[in-house]
This record gives sequence, structure tokens and C-alpha cells, in this order.
Amino acid sequence: MPWISNLSLDLEQGIRSAAPAVEGNEIRLVVVGNCQAHPLTLGLMQALPQARIYATPSVHIATAEDVAHLHQRLNDTDLLVMHRVQPGYRNDIGLDSVTLASLLPPSARSVVLPNLHYEGHHPWIGYAQDPDGRLSRLEEESPLGPYHDFLAMVAARDDLPLELLLDSACPVAVLDQLRAHHHHSLAELAKRENDCDLSISDWISNNHRRLPIAHTINHPTQATLDKLLRQLLQILGLPHELSENLFDAAEHLGALRIPVHPWVRQALGLDAWADSWGQRQGEPLPIEKQLEESIAFYEQHPWILEVNTNHPKALLAGDLLTASDASSRLGAQKAHNHTIQPLSASDPIPYAFLNPLHDFPTDDQLPLRPAVNPLNWDFKLHTYRIGWREERDAIVLPVGVITKEGWLCDCLQYLPPQWSSANWMSSMAGYNLCDEGGGLALVDKQGTPQQHLAGRWCVLNDIVAHRNLGHFFHDLLPQMMAIRRLRQRWPNLQVLGSPERYPNLRILRELMLDDAWQPRPPAQRLQVEKLTLQPLAFNGGIGFLAQPDDHWWLAVDDLRDGLQSLRKRLAPDPAALWRDHWVCFSRDLGVATEAPQGRFFSNYPQLIEQLSNAGVLIIDPGRHDIRQLQVLVAGARGFVGIHGAGLFNALLGQESARVVEIRPACGCWRALELTCKAAGLDWRNVGCETDPTDPERSIIPIDKVLALLD
Repeated sequence: MPWISNLSLDLEQGIRSAAPAVEGNEIRLVVVGNCQAHPLTLGLMQALPQARIYATPSVHIATAEDVAHLHQRLNDTDLLVMHRVQPGYRNDIGLDSVTLASLLPPSARSVVLPNLHYEGHHPWIGYAQDPDGRLSRLEEESPLGPYHDFLAMVAARDDLPLELLLDSACPVAVLDQLRAHHHHSLAELAKRENDCDLSISDWISNNHRRLPIAHTINHPTQATLDKLLRQLLQILGLPHELSENLFDAAEHLGALRIPVHPWVRQALGLDAWADSWGQRQGEPLPIEKQLEESIAFYEQHPWILEVNTNHPKALLAGDLLTASDASSRLGAQKAHNHTIQPLSASDPIPYAFLNPLHDFPTDDQLPLRPAVNPLNWDFKLHTYRIGWREERDAIVLPVGVITKEGWLCDCLQYLPPQWSSANWMSSMAGYNLCDEGGGLALVDKQGTPQQHLAGRWCVLNDIVAHRNLGHFFHDLLPQMMAIRRLRQRWPNLQVLGSPERYPNLRILRELMLDDAWQPRPPAQRLQVEKLTLQPLAFNGGIGFLAQPDDHWWLAVDDLRDGLQSLRKRLAPDPAALWRDHWVCFSRDLGVATEAPQGRFFSNYPQLIEQLSNAGVLIIDPGRHDIRQLQVLVAGARGFVGIHGAGLFNALLGQESARVVEIRPACGCWRALELTCKAAGLDWRNVGCETDPTDPERSIIPIDKVLALLD
């Protein structure tokens, strides 16, 4: 039963009952505060049924008579719970914290709560200046009631269209400003908390991505208020009846939920909740509708901006729009100038897609799901959800895209040996990829046909992924999860991908992309009307990338979501499922295959023999249909194998399963380590020494491997 259900006390109207006689351990409790005190009082009533609770009307509407009645009550009170109110408030009406505490009996106790005001999710939302008292008459007409959207206000003044305010190609400068505003808002809250008896700013800092903190800048969600209530009960040290799992589902301050702008979602790396956050009187309020209505409102009432020209939020909105280069982009849009200039042979390829498009949050800021073990990275790691940006009239080639900004590699993570002579690399539908002075360049081949594709498209970053299971999991799977989200926004989004050559990878991709995708033609240019571009899901400092080896990016949440989706789609018959066993992924030793990247082991056959004698199931995953393989994988206790693509099958096992990675003496890429940890698997590794009789081979410490198979 919710802790406020069926309660009918009208706190805002100040209905009071006669004070009953104090009996036994009954507590006389007074609550004073702003509108946030109302749901907190309801929670206290459920948590402390023996308490006699009195709540005054909110401090901003309390009359002199209300204040006099409150002062009288304080003379006979055991506990005062009050919001922080500064001296001098409302011309010294007598509601400031110091005055109220001074009226308590010597034996009484007071607890001061912080006013929950957080602007990180709504940086340009606030109250407008109203020197002539005209705004109150427009509240019913205003899309946000008493609140105002200063970004829409400035856009109305500068005649900026709605689409520019929602442009997903948000510059880094804008994202940096929004992150700075978020941190400043938290710092201001923490500063106010110095005068209070409890704090919640740290909790907001740790949870603002995972949870909605507030409906508006000063109307917290019930999740936030529940956290504050539980902290209050802990400080009071009183026995209460609020169980750990009891939670008030009613959003008492949620009549208006202001949508979260896409720039904010991108800057702060907010989870999926922010995509649809927005409600007005029980009806959905998308950000597009809110901005459109707000712009129209300010166009009809231009005087509002005139009297708010120097309002801090108007200045912030102006700075953000300037940093987003909205004015110059508006001029370009009105001129319909979308012509793409082909690159010359001497132009180097900017590796725009080999790094994330923006400065994504680091993993210490990433909200962890309760079901996933904490991520303990011992190196520099950026984690993020895959974002996007839009291009118009882009030219799509098999391994990249040409836009107004130049060439964008969408899939080259590393260049294999002899890349310049590889057919799939060198011939690129109208361009040749060449090596010039240690860099890459394009040579335009004249006369190549070009096909125009109408509508909105997205290109899979899958040239490498369709050749390797590891790249599928850490690159293509998270991107396909992001595409599923994009299709919720744009149901008509079309996808271009490379033909899949390997059956298991083809099955996995078909499971994720429910609708049909179209193959990228290998011998022609495709000019796309609207193209959604995405950064790589994974990137490490290897090969030709100009990044140090300890600097990595990984789309952790998209990886987790994709794995969860695949596990559900591949779920085998429980009756056929093997359980609580160990699996070794190994190539067939009877077949001559090339071991890539120095993975030669002098004693590998001896390892396989001892693992088999220990009851470990030896599987060559390339010889099994992935749907049949799941019968042997889904219920396994753990997995073991040498570093390589085959060991990535462990990602489809159950969470917390152990993964033992055997690393060659020459070292290896840390992709498996990162993805296993992000997926909640118990990743371990065993390093090998160089074989003294053959420097090209490694020696496996078999005893160490067996010791990890508990």
C-alpha cells in the first residue's frame, strides 16, 4: 500500500484540527516549507503514524494569520522540520529558519532541509522578470504556466526556426557549457546544504543520468523526495513504518513535466527516460511541441523578452545559440546550399568517426544498473550511449561517407597488413584509397554513376564487424541497439549495410534489425537526402589511430541493452539447456588455420587435453549454428580460451559467469576485457611468457588456467 494512499489532508489550504492531548510517546511534529514540504509531510504521516503532525501552508502563500498560528504551535512542539529560509524573507514575516527555531521549547529539536532546486536537466527554464505584473494574467496561455523557456524566447526574437533548436549536430562548445551549468547547479545546491542538516546533491550527482530528478527546476520527482524522506528518518533516529521497498507512486508535484532538450540529453549522457520526459496535465508533451508553442507564445508577446534581455537564462540561451552557430546555419539553410565538393587526391582523410563525435562522459559518471557488478577500470575509459548527427545530401561509399565537412571513415578501426592491395579496401565506388606519405588519401575516379536515395538513412559501421565476432559485439551490436532507438524517433529510418558473409553473424544481425536492411552497392556512389551518422561504439589506441594505448571508448549501456535483447531472442528450450559447466572455445586442432596476431602457443594441445580431462566442454564455435550453440553457452558457469573472436561467444552467457582469457606474450587488444566487464561477467586473464626455444611462440601456464576453473 503506498504511503500516502487515501490521505485527504488538504495541506495547501491549511485545514487544522483541534490539538489532541499528548499521550505516551506521541511526537508533536511541525513541518514548514515550500511546495516540496507537502509530499514530505504525507510521507511522514505514513512513516510515523503515532506522530501528531501539523503543516503550515507553503511559505510563499502563508498569511500573517497563518504565521501567528504557527508561532503559537511552536511553543508546544517536540520536532520542527523546516526548509531552509533566509532571514528577512517576505519582509520579515517570521518564516525564516532562525526565527522559527528560536520559538521552540528548550527540549525540542529542529531539522533544516535543503530547498531542492536543480537546473541541470532544464538549464534555460526559469521564472521571468515581470516588473509591471503582467505575466500572471498570461499563465493560462503560457505553454509552461509560471515557467519560461528562455531558449525559445531568444529563438523567437532572432527568428530562428524550430529545427535549428533541435539540431542533433550539437557542437562540443555547447555540450561543454551544458555540462558546466549542470556542475554549477549542483555546486550551488551543495553550498545551500551547508546551512542544512542533510544533503542530497551527491545523490543527484550520482543518479541524474539514470533517474529523472525533477519535473521542473524546483518540483522534484517522488524518487528524489523519497530519498530525502529516508535521509530525514535516518537522521531523526525514530522507529518508523516506512519499509525499504515502500514507495509513493503518485507524483504530487508532477502536473507539469518539462521535456528534456536533446542537447541536454546528449551533453549529460542521460538514459532512455529522458527521450519521452514531458507531460502537461496528464497528456504527453514532446519537446518539439513545447518549443513550438513557446516560440509562438513569445512571438505574440515580444515585450517578455524586452524586459528579460539581461536575465541570466536569456544570456545563457543566447550564448548557447551563438556557440551552436545557429545564425550562420540558418543563412546556409535559407540559401539551400547543400552542394558537396569532392575531395582531391591530395586531401588526407580526417578520421572523424574513429573518435567519438563529442566529449563523452567518463565511466565514473556512468550510472550502474543494480544487476551489473561495478566496473573497475584501471585505465582511461570514456563510456557513453551512441549519439548521432545529421548530414544532408551526403555521398555514401562502401567504407565511408563524404559530407560537407569532408570524408568520414565510418568503419576503419585498424588497417590490416597490405591494406592498399586488398580489393575490398582499395576500390571504393568512385574513389581509390591510397597511401600518401604515411597517411590516407582519396583519388576521385571520374564518370562513376551516382544514385540518389530519398528519405532518411543510416549506415551500419560494419565493414570490420562482418568479418569478426568480436567487432560485431563491441561495435555493431551497440550501434544496432542505437538504431532501434532511432527508429522509435523516425519510424521510416532506412538502413544501409554490407552483405553478411558468415551465417552466425548474419543471424545475429537479422535478430537485431527486425525490418529489412538494404546492402550498400559496391560499384556506385549513393547520394542520400538525409543521413544519420553515428560514432564507433568501441575504439582503442592501436593501429594507425593517433591515441595512446591507455585511452579507450566503449558504448557500455548500448552494449548491455544489445546483449539483453540478443539473449532473449536466442533463449533456448530450458529442457535442452546445459547448466553449470565450463566451456573452452577452441579452433579444431586437426585443421590447419593461420593464428593471427602472434597467437602461437607451444603447449596449446597439452592445455586442451588437460581441460578435456577436467570435464571442460571443448567447442569450435565456428562449426555451430549460433541458435544451437546457445544450448551449450547460456547456462555455463564459465568460459576459457585464448584471446580471439571465438571467446566473444561468452558474452551471450549468463551474467556473472567467469571468463578466463589467455593472453599471448606479445600482448593483445583489451576489447574482450572491456566488454566482459561491462556485460557483468567475471573476467580474469592469464598472461603467457615467451617460449625461450622459439621467440615467435608463447608458453601457457596451464596450472594457473586450471586454478581459475572453480
